Formats: sequence, structure tokens, C-alpha cells
Amino acid sequence: MKKHTTLASMAKTLGLSRSTVSEILNGKENYSKETVSRVKNLAAARHYHPNRAAQATRRGRSNLIGILHSGGTLQVPNERAYHLGKAIGATAHEFLVGDWLWHSGSSLLSLVRLMLASRVEGIIFSDAATFTHADTREILDLINSADIPAVIISAPHQPNIPAINADFEQGFYDLTRHLLSTGRERLTLQLADRAESSWHGILRQRGFCRAIQEAGGVIHDALSVWEYRKRWKRRGLQGEILFATPPAAPWTPAPFSFQHDLAQQVYESLFQKGFATEGIVASNDEWAASIINTGLRHGLSVPGTFGVTGFDNSFLSTMGPVPITTASQETEQTCRMAVDILLQRIQGNREPGATVLMPCPLLLRESTTTTQAITGARASCPHDCNEAGETPALLC
Repeated sequence: MKKHTTLASMAKTLGLSRSTVSEILNGKENYSKETVSRVKNLAAARHYHPNRAAQATRRGRSNLIGILHSGGTLQVPNERAYHLGKAIGATAHEFLVGDWLWHSGSSLLSLVRLMLASRVEGIIFSDAATFTHADTREILDLINSADIPAVIISAPHQPNIPAINADFEQGFYDLTRHLLSTGRERLTLQLADRAESSWHGILRQRGFCRAIQEAGGVIHDALSVWEYRKRWKRRGLQGEILFATPPAAPWTPAPFSFQHDLAQQVYESLFQKGFATEGIVASNDEWAASIINTGLRHGLSVPGTFGVTGFDNSFLSTMGPVPITTASQETEQTCRMAVDILLQRIQGNREPGATVLMPCPLLLRESTTTTQAITGARASCPHDCNEAGETPALLC
């Protein structure tokens, strides 16, 4: 059986003291470059890993930070995990990552217990799905009783835990205002689920509604896409909110393939029903890309028939047939800030947790190019709207 590599065995091979090898591997490099290189090369060759339980017992700390998120195959949550790891790696700490979607049948609570058993010194909770569980209160009680500091990214604020979130409300307000500035008067907000069942959805809806109402428009009641009917009034600025899942279905985090398939089903159904709008504010870039592709298959044009905005500035926003206007989350900056705050809390600065809102700058692309054709098409429409305000043609 292959023997486990120890500090003592490496020190013997190198002709150095055990303490010298230990100090070099723990970041103290006040030795010659040759000595540091020899130690690190041997450790890599022998696949040396420190005994964290022994380290924590000896030093009273593990230098380990936990990252808990629910990214699955989605780009943005995984980018956050990457940038968190990169920011942690720039310090004297290491990290342990757990994705709730990777652990089929495991609760988030069990992953938190695993983190605590690994002697983490702090935990970063990333993504709203980490706080949409029935065991949220038990999780908070557990980390509080263990006196483990935490920081939240892109999730609802929790008592005494700092949160760093993208300003979703302002981002969707700005995207909606941009569509209005192009002359469009009938806008649709597309949500994956009913806004009240999703923290992100609530903020998206607030931003959309605020922009419409400040411009003097009206908001129609939220409606499931599966119950869609035309509700536009004959004239005037209006907004509608459509959510994709049935009213009784709970919100659950979903991998990209599921979102993509659901989005295609949603918009195939809508376009077959004569879905009429001048602008769509989509939940994210994945949904926006599906909207555009489905519309093109139905012979519609973007931005001619309707404009589309996404959110996140993911790779899909520039890879499709029509580059998508979107808003970017400042992911790298957010992650560096989260790590800095967590390290301060590990070192004893336990000021009451506050929420920091990060800006979401707009990136204007071809999916919302300003066009005067909308107003002209609306004014010259040959069709008559019925008394209920329903419109038989897409632009009338």
C-alpha cells in the first residue's frame, strides 16, 4: 500500500527541517527561491495535501472557506464560484465548493453540515436558491451556534449576515426605460415563475413596473403564459407580466437545458396564440435567446417586430443571430468584495450585516435598435381593434 506523504518524509528527502517545509507550504517564502521551488515541486510530485483536521487542532484554524451555491450548468452562478475561488486563492486561504444541484437527494442543510465538519472558517452563500428552502432557519441557527461568519451574494438578506447583490430592480428599470426610449409602447416582462415566489422575480417586476408607471403607463395583471390572451388597450403605454410555470408550481432552480427547453415551449405556445407585443424584457439572456430564435422561426424579426432585452451578459447574448441588449452583473468585483468582507468577519469584525447593491450597467446591442417603424406600423394598421382592446395584428 502506498504510504501517505508527510511533512517529515518530504523534509528527510530534501535534507531540510520539518518546520522549514511546513512554513514554505503555508506561504512563508522568506527562503531562497531555490529552496522554495524544491519544496513546492516535491509536494506537487508526491501529491501532498495537508491534514486539515490536524492543522485546525494545532493552529486553531483551518484556512478553509466554504462556497455554497446552486449553479448547475448555468453560466453566471458558476462564474461567481470561479471568481470567489480566484479571490480566495489570492489570500492565504483555500476553499471548498458545494453546489446544491450537484447533490441529488441532499438538502442544503446537509451541505452546510459537511462544510462545518471540514472546519471551514467562514461560508459564502451564493445565489437565491440557497435561501429558498424550508430549512433556511435551521441553517442560520446552525452557523450562528458554530460561530461561523457568513456572507451572502445574490440572495435575500438574512439577519446579521452581510449581503452583496446586483441591483436587479434598477437593472430592469433601466432596460425597460431603454425600450420605451425606442418608441415602443406595449412591453412584456417575462418571468420564469410568479414574481412573489421568487426573490429575483419580485425585484425584476418592481423595476419593470416602476419604469412603466413613471412614464404614465398602466400595468395589466400578471398572467400565466399557458392562459395567455391579448389584453392591450387600443392606445397608450402599457405593460404586461407573463410567467412561465403554472400558478400552482413551486419555484426550483433549473439547469440551462431545462430553461432552454421550457422557454422554447413557452414562446411556441404564445406565438401560435397570436402573441402581440412591441418589446420583451426577458428574465435573463437564456430566455431572451430562446425568444429571438422562436420568433425568427415564426417569420418575425428582431428588433423590427419587437425588441428584446436579456440580463446577465452571458455568452449567449452575443452568440445568436441577433446580439442581445442586456445588463451585466459586476461578478468579479462582487466576489472580491464578498471575500474581503468575510475575511474581516473571520478576523473579528462582526459589524451588523448590511446589503450592498452593485450596479448593472446596460450593454446596448442590435436586439433593441431604435426604430421608427413601430410607430408608423401602429398608425397605419388596417385592422380594427375590438371593444375589449384586443389586437388582431402583431403591430396594430
